[in-house]
Amino acid sequence: MKVILDSHTHIDNKGSLGIGIDHESPLEFLDFKSLIEEKQLGVLANAACASEYEELSQIKGIFISFGIHPWNADEFCEENNQKGGSREQTIEQYIHTKVQELKDYYRKAHAIGEIGMDSVWCACDLTLQKLLFREQLSMAVELQKPIVLHTKGQEKEIADILKDYSLKKLVHWYSCEEHLKSFIDQDCYFTVGPDHGFNPAVKKLIHAVPLNRLLVETDGISAVEWATGRKVNASEIPTILKETIQAIAAVKGVSPETAEIRLEENFYRYLSV
Repeated sequence: MKVILDSHTHIDNKGSLGIGIDHESPLEFLDFKSLIEEKQLGVLANAACASEYEELSQIKGIFISFGIHPWNADEFCEENNQKGGSREQTIEQYIHTKVQELKDYYRKAHAIGEIGMDSVWCACDLTLQKLLFREQLSMAVELQKPIVLHTKGQEKEIADILKDYSLKKLVHWYSCEEHLKSFIDQDCYFTVGPDHGFNPAVKKLIHAVPLNRLLVETDGISAVEWATGRKVNASEIPTILKETIQAIAAVKGVSPETAEIRLEENFYRYLSV
């Protein structure tokens, strides 16, 4: 059986992770562990903190991305905010120090992310988000790691920032109908999310992005539940990914088998250094 690849996901070991329908699934981690170790599913799973990285690393054959999510920017900088001081200088140095303390995790990870900025789904200070984003981009350059990007509501700003960094870039679940060309022109990779059947921006992306820069993702069970409006089990994930691949194949005029092969090639090319 060929391994189906999920190029960006979250594996919940605590319940109620991410956006969408809250769910309590204490067995989710074990379900995914079985799927991955039995080679029914390959994943690039996101770890947003050290403890999450340690949990995910228990799964044999897993690929892990590590980074401080923009939603967590305020919490990440909370200690410095309580101390006060110059936002222009003190906070920048504080973020640098905090990111450096996590360097071993960035080094061990297959990619750095998801990182970026968000002005839609969170109210975190955008100044902090930007400083944290740039600091993690610098870490990726230093370690020569590919990055996974979160761009919600800040697409233009992020596209402009990325021009300063020479890296392999994966834009996760891009769902904006503007600024797409700015990312394509930078040779970014893109994941197609589970809302490809009804989201106009995602449909546009499939048509516009070359096949050799496309990947598929679920963003985790809770994100699929949000997109589909129903409960989802881990065992369904390979089928859901195959349906996305079939949608891409139809647009690109190739067979699903050919699309699956090309997307697998893209996945390993993106992760290679």
